[in-house]
Amino acid sequence: MAGPGWKRMAVAAVLAAALCACGPGAEGPVEPGKTEMAPVPDVLGPAERYGLSDAEIAGLSPDELVRKALEKSDVETLAGAAAEDTLSLGLLCLAQHYGVETPRDDAAAAATCTRAAEARVGFAMTTLAAMTRAGEGGLKASPAAADALLAAAAEAGDARAQLEIARARRAAAPAAARGLLEKCAAQGLDDCRFMAAQMQAAGEGGPKDAVAARAGYEVLAAGFYAPAIRELGKFWRDGVGVPKRDLEEAVVHFRRAAVLDDGEASFLLGQMAEAGEGLPKSSTDARAFYEEAAADGYAPAAARLK
Repeated sequence: MAGPGWKRMAVAAVLAAALCACGPGAEGPVEPGKTEMAPVPDVLGPAERYGLSDAEIAGLSPDELVRKALEKSDVETLAGAAAEDTLSLGLLCLAQHYGVETPRDDAAAAATCTRAAEARVGFAMTTLAAMTRAGEGGLKASPAAADALLAAAAEAGDARAQLEIARARRAAAPAAARGLLEKCAAQGLDDCRFMAAQMQAAGEGGPKDAVAARAGYEVLAAGFYAPAIRELGKFWRDGVGVPKRDLEEAVVHFRRAAVLDDGEASFLLGQMAEAGEGLPKSSTDARAFYEEAAADGYAPAAARLK
């Protein structure tokens, strides 16, 4: 049986394949750093240094994450701590790539993210996967290497990597996608919770469970997640996962979502006004709802107005 370090060795092999020389006359692999750096420890350092919770590390986008960390720190501190703990190393990777409180430097980010990825810092692996896919910072553009990095990040528990893979696999492998979504939903990532609830409601990739889907939507709705509020409105409109059909309750939910600029919710209100279901029948009101939906970028509304 392989020893405990085999996953790090596999990630390192992918990274070595992804690195290349850039510029005229360059040949062979690129050395990501000018100077030799101290070995990276295997355990993440204290998130308390940066005032980060586990939910924030899982749920914030990479640029939001590093901005949040730098509210209580600075890039110099990140750089100094990077040789001591892998959380600092990963955050430094993000700061360099996104140009947060330091000029953007993708070449430096590639080197730093590579070291963080070798230490299995999930969010750094996901960032490095995106850089590899785009060929940024001296990395050889390689979809295969990017996919391997993303898979390694998902296996390491990175919620955003799990979400990205689930989106890509949803049509072809719904059961696998649903499993990944449930994992990242458990870490508190709202988009994962929403997609998992969608699949539960439709019986996609597993048993149909409207009650569980409703519970997921309600958690999100409490945080003003507009698509979840809209989907709850559909449950009330259709009498699914709720005690009974209630068009007035559906309208309440659709209006709440529409106020949050959910174009589909405005469109659904237009349909109800046009049909006189849950709202007074009014072609004028219906058109106003369709116009609002179109203004929010909901394409079917623009087609309906023609």
